[in-house]
Amino acid sequence: MEVKVEEANLKLLEKPNLSSEEQEKTLMTIGTEVVKLSAILPDFEQIPEFIRPQILAGEGLKDFVNQFTYRETVKRYVEKNFEDLSKKYPQSQALSYREASIRSLLNNKMKTVAVSDEDVKDFYSKNLNQFAQPEQMKAHHILVDTEDQAKAIMERLNKNEKLEDIAKTDSKCPSGKEGGDLGMFEKGRMVPEFEAALEKAEIGKNIGPVKTKFGFHIVRLDEKKPAGTASLDEVKDRIKAQLLPKKQ
Repeated sequence: MEVKVEEANLKLLEKPNLSSEEQEKTLMTIGTEVVKLSAILPDFEQIPEFIRPQILAGEGLKDFVNQFTYRETVKRYVEKNFEDLSKKYPQSQALSYREASIRSLLNNKMKTVAVSDEDVKDFYSKNLNQFAQPEQMKAHHILVDTEDQAKAIMERLNKNEKLEDIAKTDSKCPSGKEGGDLGMFEKGRMVPEFEAALEKAEIGKNIGPVKTKFGFHIVRLDEKKPAGTASLDEVKDRIKAQLLPKKQ
């Protein structure tokens, strides 16, 4: 039975979500039968989401598809030759029925397993060290090549132009597309000169030029969170994802 995998479409499986149109694309052909990408998605969902990137990284995705291809090919071969195989291997048929019954029972049991709020609270209270967070800051910035460019931007900001608008047109940092938004980041992640400027900055006030190895920055500190422990609300989903496979 000839099998041909559409290698070009495999890359679509690296995406976290596929559109309806993408799901209709061909994953492989087995003989004359077309198998769509949508056919393999239920197998993906069997992998807990929090470890899916590690399992499917590198050659992992190709191996996963190869295993799926093998199972689908065998299934079609058995369906086509079921009567002859049943006569030739009667014990195998009985064993298959038994395994299918056990698997069905376990799957039904697994659906009823859940992690309760009490489970989450208990794990959180006993493992607080896992949720320690260093000092964090949130900022916007504009990055340009020269000090004169940075000074000119400061003048525009002093005339009430918005940093976000200027970032979209003038910043050479990729964050410029997002209005210069750097999001929330841990202390120690940015270059020393940048963080030293933020340490002295007032929240909501534009400062600069700040020189780093990347160029000259105009920076606005939006928020500062001291070191501490992440709240239960912040980490409860991560705890549930960690506990569920163990409980199952």
